[in-house]
Amino acid sequence: KEFPDARIVWTHRDPRESIPSLCSMFRTFADMGETGPIDLEAIGREQVSFWGAACDRALDVACCDVAYADLVRDPVAAVKRVYAACDLTVSPQFERALE
Repeated sequence: KEFPDARIVWTHRDPRESIPSLCSMFRTFADMGETGPIDLEAIGREQVSFWGAACDRALDVACCDVAYADLVRDPVAAVKRVYAACDLTVSPQFERALE
């Protein structure tokens, strides 16, 4: 509502890599503050539930989805794909700057 012409670009890692990484970070936080046993399965369930719901909500938002692996593998192609998805033109000057 505030920015009706805004375009959203969603970059993401493969959830099979990012969720375990995130859980590891939360375990590290728990190690710093918890005095009792840490329920690793609970951390995993909470994160899968949270991010699953977030992804479900994101399906209702118009955005350009960019896999992080694609961005790293070929950043110029990824930027061009974002521009195309947003109906924007890559000028020759911008293309030279990307290269």
